[in-house]
Amino acid sequence: MTRKRRLTTRLVAAVALVVPAFLGSVAVSVASPKQNLDAARSRETDLQHQLEILAEQVNTANAKLAEVEARLLEARKTRDEAARLAASTRALLSERAVAAYEGAGSQLEGLLGAEDFNDFSDRVQYAGALAQSDADLAVEADAAGARAQWAAAQYSSVAAEQAVLLKDLQTKQDRFKSQLESQQAKVAGLQKAYQQWLDAQRATAQAATTTPPTGGGGSFVPPANASAAQIAIAAARQQIGVTYVWGTSSPGVSFDCSGLTMYAWGQAGVSLPHSSAMQAAVTPDVSRDELQPGDLLFFYTPISHVAIYTGNGMMVDASHPGPGGEVAEDPVYWDSFVVGGRVG
Repeated sequence: MTRKRRLTTRLVAAVALVVPAFLGSVAVSVASPKQNLDAARSRETDLQHQLEILAEQVNTANAKLAEVEARLLEARKTRDEAARLAASTRALLSERAVAAYEGAGSQLEGLLGAEDFNDFSDRVQYAGALAQSDADLAVEADAAGARAQWAAAQYSSVAAEQAVLLKDLQTKQDRFKSQLESQQAKVAGLQKAYQQWLDAQRATAQAATTTPPTGGGGSFVPPANASAAQIAIAAARQQIGVTYVWGTSSPGVSFDCSGLTMYAWGQAGVSLPHSSAMQAAVTPDVSRDELQPGDLLFFYTPISHVAIYTGNGMMVDASHPGPGGEVAEDPVYWDSFVVGGRVG
């Protein structure tokens, strides 16, 4: 079985394993600013929903606070009335005590003036009833005042707790409002950037049909007596200067990162998928110390960028849309390097 057929078989098997998961999370190399915009809009919707929840919680807390404050007002009114009753009762009792002291002789005469023992007993019982009534009245007034004061204290405590809760909810609401405003500004910025990206894509596509290719030409002639890796490197280098465009692999016109590596190795007779993540899945891992010219270099986690290693710490890649993102040979950015891939 030839190397190309072996790699094709491995590709089929890898695609069967990778595609289900891959479809749920497309690699950045074939993504677009539209996904960033959609994610920002989703976050904006989440914030709006959370703000609605908090708004209802604030409304509920406000209603409970109003109810508690009304009960507090009633409790204070009851307390004040009881206090006034207690004060007036004590004043009355004081007056009666003085009168009783001053009129002790007349009371004694009244008792002694009884016609018989039964009359005397009735007069003593009546005097005792009056005294007990006064004592009961004083106790009741004191108890009413104490109960009202306790109720007022309890409701005051609840009102204080409700006020703290309300303040906390309002603080959260203000914070979410601020986050929402910030997110809305971000969405507006991404919307503008997305429109600019669409305009640039249209302009690039139009320019490709009306102007000569930039960078390398579309016709590639493999070097004589070259290895597959050397052919892939030569094919990639021939495209230096070609514009970066998402999801493309058009020699002399435009590439994205995985489109370039797919094209370059295709010139050497090897088929690769148009995805950096899938290219990583179908090639054996190679550590940094084991890298050889022609190996693929994979970057970021999850893997979302790929380049061709040309040796001596250099690589050829298509990096990003816009100026400076064209196909170029540059030093490897090792800080973002994850793993290499051996093709063949």
